[in-house]
Amino acid sequence: MKQKFAALALALGIGIQNFPEGAAISLPLRQEGLSRLRSFLYGAASGVVEPVFGLLTVLAAGAVIFGLALLRETRPDYIPVYDTDEDELF
Repeated sequence: MKQKFAALALALGIGIQNFPEGAAISLPLRQEGLSRLRSFLYGAASGVVEPVFGLLTVLAAGAVIFGLALLRETRPDYIPVYDTDEDELF
């Protein structure tokens, strides 16, 4: 139940944050003479890029992590390993 509440709160927060962004696109277009529908669609389309680039960011981060893990396995001398024994810290 807590997870559903957290997911709902997150979705509500994202929606509240996206509303002014869409309005910042739609309202000037409406003032310039575009129809209500077209202004709304442009405002809604401005928010479409967020999930797309969010997914691309996750994929890029995964590629970087995979690349570093592969580099660590194939060329361990490129990424040094530090011992973290407390006696050697100071």
